[in-house]
Amino acid sequence: MRREESRHDFAFIAGVIVGAVSGALVTLALTPLSGAQTREKVMERVGDLEPMKERATGLATSGKHLVETGRGIAVDLVAKSPLPFGEHVAAEADVAAHGTMTTHDGMTLAEDTTERNELAAATTTRAATTRPTDDQG
Repeated sequence: MRREESRHDFAFIAGVIVGAVSGALVTLALTPLSGAQTREKVMERVGDLEPMKERATGLATSGKHLVETGRGIAVDLVAKSPLPFGEHVAAEADVAAHGTMTTHDGMTLAEDTTERNELAAATTTRAATTRPTDDQG
């Protein structure tokens, strides 16, 4: 059994070597240009792409400007919306645009969260101290 595996391994390796050599020979025989000519042709094609690159860069810049303008208009419209989700969507857009979120009263989200946590803690403490005990009832 081991001998058959060895023969298969040898056949595979021999096939890889013969295939690589044959491919190299066929490539050399069928290549229409020399290496220097091929490099020159590629450089010409790259030079032809330069105007396209400049146009694509200009389009990307103007597209970015249009997106920013549209985002600003959308944020303004959502903020003015009478619907209850208007403030939340505007706040999320504010986070996306500026990295911070402000609440309706101008506090950042972190300040608002801290204030809510302090209020909840005070309410819990007050409720625990004013709760009637079993011997009072």
